[in-house]
Order: sequence, then C-alpha cells, then structure tokens
Amino acid sequence: MALSPVDSRVAAAAILDARAGTSDLWLVDLTKDTAMPLTTTRGFASYPVWSSIGTRIAYAYQPAGGVDDVFVKDIASGAIAPVIESLRTIEHPIAWSHDEQSLLVFTDDDKGTYVSSWSFASRALTRLTGPRVVDARAFFSPRDDFIAYTSQESGRPEVYVTTFPDHRQTWPLTTDGGQVVGWRKDGREILVATLSGHIAAYPVTTEGGFSHGEPTTLVRNLSSLAAYTVATPTTAVCSFASVRTRHRTKARCGCCLAGRMGCAGARTDPTRR
Repeated sequence: MALSPVDSRVAAAAILDARAGTSDLWLVDLTKDTAMPLTTTRGFASYPVWSSIGTRIAYAYQPAGGVDDVFVKDIASGAIAPVIESLRTIEHPIAWSHDEQSLLVFTDDDKGTYVSSWSFASRALTRLTGPRVVDARAFFSPRDDFIAYTSQESGRPEVYVTTFPDHRQTWPLTTDGGQVVGWRKDGREILVATLSGHIAAYPVTTEGGFSHGEPTTLVRNLSSLAAYTVATPTTAVCSFASVRTRHRTKARCGCCLAGRMGCAGARTDPTRR
C-alpha cells in the first residue's frame, strides 16, 4: 500500500482476486472505504510507488510466464507504459525522486539483490547497492542527494544511508536491526521499524555529509505490523494490516505524529463488502 503524496486519505493498493488468482492495483479512499481499479491486467500487479506530485504511479507487473517488470501509469490520462523489462531479472519500484527524474528499483538476479537507479532521461538502469538488499522500501532525502534503504550486509536487516547518485559513501543508521519506513519532508528525521515492533525516529542531518542522533520511540508494540508502516510527507505515521479480496476488506490503522512526544492512538476497522 502506498499513500498519495498529495492526499493521505488516498492510497494505491494491490488487491488480490482470490477466485481468479490475480492481483491488480486499486485506488482506495481510506475515509470512505471505497475503491476504484487502476489496473485490469488479470495478471499480477503490485508494489505501487507514487511520483512526488501524485500524477503517476510506478508498479511491478508480472506478465504470463515472465518475471516482474516495471510499468508506469499516468493517473489523468490512464496511459500505461513499460519502463523496465527483462527476461531474467526481477524488478520492483521502491522510490521516486522528488524531481521525478529517477526511480529506485529493487532488482533480484543470479548475483544477488540490489537497489538500482533508473534514469528517465538516459533510460538506463544503474546498480547502486547490494548484493543483500532487503525487498522493501527505500527513500530519497528531500534534495535527492541521499537515499535510505534496508540491507542484510551484517547478517540481519539494518538501515543504511548512501550518497546519490554516485554511491560515494555509505553510513549505517541502525545497529540493532530495523527497516526504513520514511524520511521526513524537512529531512530532519528518518523513521525506522525496529525488529522489536516499534516505530523509532532518528534525528539526522545531511549538511557536509551524513550524521544522526539517538532515536526516539514514537509508537510501541506494533509487532509484525511495524514493517508495514507508511508515512505521510510530514511523517504522520499509519500502520496498516489489511486483507483485501474481491468481496471483503478489513483494515486497521494507528496514527501518531512523528517528531512529537505522544500518540493519537486512533484505530479504525472499516469493512467493505
């Protein structure tokens, strides 16, 4: 599930049709509990990623007999175009730069798992980090000069930050395990889902390099839901646990303002039949 960058009440989500055995993307209104289809592939569409201004969505699509490729849909026109296609490499979009010139892509081939960068200008895919990247999200800094990602170079998932686009220098952010779930719009905090099931905010600075301070725990005891947390640009945190089929949907959401010492523990359980 991916929240719209311009309206956090709207999300793009992959919804499974259990009867057909297929998955398509749907545009979900989280306040009205309504949904409209974004794709009708009758295949497997997943991993939606919004462009920074919310006009396009990149996603992974697995054609019949193939592996996941990257497609982009224009929301206004409805046009869908292939962006990255290969016969043997799995590709999932994981982040779109704020200037919309680059797309971070998770790639999986016989050499390992990597974060790669797709340039819309040169139409080239460049490998950045690996070979033990976790198949999860990554995030650009507000100026697109750093990225945060999750990798298992140490033997367990940890969050790292590296320079972009040159991958010149890399810094570890976590040492006790975790998965990156957001980078605040003003660049001052990176959100991490800890292995113990909490959401923590790490104060960071990118002036003259990268450095970070000690984390503050924002939300506790989400257990396995922590890894599915999504954040708005101002880092209001929402953790979603959802099961969607063609006939029924259940979702739970807990919210907290990142960077604030407290949590508004709103929880909802909307059901769509």
